Amino acid sequence: MDMARPLRVEYSGAWYHVMNRGMGHQSVFHDSEYFYLFLDLLLEAHKRYQIQIHAYCLMDNHYHLLIHTPLPNLGKAMQYIDGLYTVRHNRLFGRDGPLFRGRYKAILVEADNYLLQLSRYIHLNPVSAEIVKDPEEYIWSSYRYFVRLSEKPVWLYLDETLRFFSNNRSENYREFVLQDTKNEVSSFYSKPRTLPILGSTDFVGKIKRLSSTVSKAEEIPEHYALVRKYLPTVEEVINATAICFSVAPSSIVNNENRIRDNLPRKLAIYLSCYLTGKNQKEIATIFNDITYSAISKTCSRFEQVLKENDEILSKADSIKESLSKKSLAC
Repeated sequence: MDMARPLRVEYSGAWYHVMNRGMGHQSVFHDSEYFYLFLDLLLEAHKRYQIQIHAYCLMDNHYHLLIHTPLPNLGKAMQYIDGLYTVRHNRLFGRDGPLFRGRYKAILVEADNYLLQLSRYIHLNPVSAEIVKDPEEYIWSSYRYFVRLSEKPVWLYLDETLRFFSNNRSENYREFVLQDTKNEVSSFYSKPRTLPILGSTDFVGKIKRLSSTVSKAEEIPEHYALVRKYLPTVEEVINATAICFSVAPSSIVNNENRIRDNLPRKLAIYLSCYLTGKNQKEIATIFNDITYSAISKTCSRFEQVLKENDEILSKADSIKESLSKKSLAC
């Protein structure tokens, strides 16, 4: 692996420090509306790709995210976040064209050794930039949630970082952040050119070995099984949809009475294609009285339903959220 190139290794359970900056150092967050717009996208990406955000800091012209990926899908998640934010930003700001200077930068992190220091580094960005004197004063980072000044959003994960402290975790984390910050992580990021891996020599070696086979990862049975264990089954999608619509699962599977516009069934088929990792032929064997080609047509048509029907979209999001909680607990 060429260590000077941006890291492109993705695998189940990876941790990343993700950053991006406005083109030409231009602002990407102009006021609170833009900050909230980006935070809403983190929720959407959490639901859609099951990524976990463990820390964030949004500055005027750049952002920092500490992300854990139960699935090997960082690229898809960040393309969704950066791409959709650019569209929504430009629509709101009345401009067009690219917003960010290019592809996001992702530092692969050895969490056991560097998670705590990296979380501190991210939260101290506004202090280092002399915007505030205390990180508590900056409202566009996750620090306030770590020290219990505000109730955290559902997509923000605190426990993995706070587990390093045995008692009074929030207060101990506060003390840790405010202590001397001249450490290995700050030295790592002070270099003119940051390497794409923050970790020990052994960790870097493992990533180099992984990178030589990562392009063929989906062909490796052990890897495929590891990915699959995080995904809901078709049966779980059917059951979650049945609960959401207050119908029997059998009415979704069998399309009893041949209801022409069986929305729960169509939504369950759509979500099965989208969330389970099963192909259309496999899904067709579970839903009675439908061919695999009809599965494809159902999914395509239901995309339009979700665009036009806010109520059904809300139900879809609710189902995905319930399945995400189950999956992330694995």
